[in-house]
Amino acid sequence: MSPELAAKLSAAVYEEWPSAEATVTVRLGLEFVRSWDHGGTQAMLVRSADWAAVVFRGTEASRVRLLDIWSNLGWPLPWAGPGLAHSGYASHFLRIRPSDLHASAAALDLPVYAAGHSMGGALAALFAAYNPGLLAGAALFGAPKCLDRVAGASITCSVQSYYNRHDFARWWPPAPSLRPVGQVIAIDSGGWPGPVSRHGVGRYVEALESLPKPA
Repeated sequence: MSPELAAKLSAAVYEEWPSAEATVTVRLGLEFVRSWDHGGTQAMLVRSADWAAVVFRGTEASRVRLLDIWSNLGWPLPWAGPGLAHSGYASHFLRIRPSDLHASAAALDLPVYAAGHSMGGALAALFAAYNPGLLAGAALFGAPKCLDRVAGASITCSVQSYYNRHDFARWWPPAPSLRPVGQVIAIDSGGWPGPVSRHGVGRYVEALESLPKPA
């Protein structure tokens, strides 16, 4: 799964499910397998002929989902996986953890990737740390810090953490023991360098679309 496609899926997952399914199938040419919504934590499973992807929805600030916004507040605490995790994101992940998300992804018998933007990226990182061995890779876009060194080291797949220049998310939350996960990759969408503007998922799609394509 290319970073550009992972970013487009991370944008599509913010849509209401009928619209997200249409985006996945019509615009992106993939199969929409199913979606989950457990206590305000949302994810979708999509697949191609060669791979599958679990994509988590991030903070829905534009819809004033207070539960999402409050989840960005927290501190490092023990959680269901190894090491320490941000308590707000771990609590959000806890809502969907008992679902059949893991089993549904594994049952496809394909390489499985995880992706997400903002809090969705944090949930993808938690999913990778909680399910070592399941994922072939993960792509995070503007993800806040959510795991400590021990928890991050438990992830066995390759993780690319993309950050738009001037996006505030790379430094949030201000907890020294938490850190970005995997390989940090800086990209630039251009335009006004405001931190809120640069955090939008559309900016990540634009920036990755503008990168030179391999010959």
